[in-house]
Amino acid sequence: MENHKIVKFYSSTKNKKGEEYRTKEGKLYTRVAVQTDLLPQGTWASANAFNPDDPILRLKEGDKVILKVWQNGDWWNFKMPSRLDLLEERVIELESTVFGAGKTENKSTGKEEESDIPF
Repeated sequence: MENHKIVKFYSSTKNKKGEEYRTKEGKLYTRVAVQTDLLPQGTWASANAFNPDDPILRLKEGDKVILKVWQNGDWWNFKMPSRLDLLEERVIELESTVFGAGKTENKSTGKEEESDIPF
């Protein structure tokens, strides 16, 4: 998850044929795509919004937001992280700081060993 600046924003409820986007179960959704300053030039990342009050529908060009972006084959996807996603990232960072400090990998054995840190 990184802080992205939205360069371009696009949303649509209909495909190129003018048909509404629907899931296999028939539920309507909005297709959203963004270009950001951290994505490769000209690359669009997409997401689907199933509720009219979804926060991704309020994005606009120039916004700076935290996004989770990943590549799936030739396609790029994104989502706005939930509170749980943000908490998980903080816990991982904290665990790395607390448990990772003072440990080094012994290249000959491949095992972690304690180093001589004075605290």
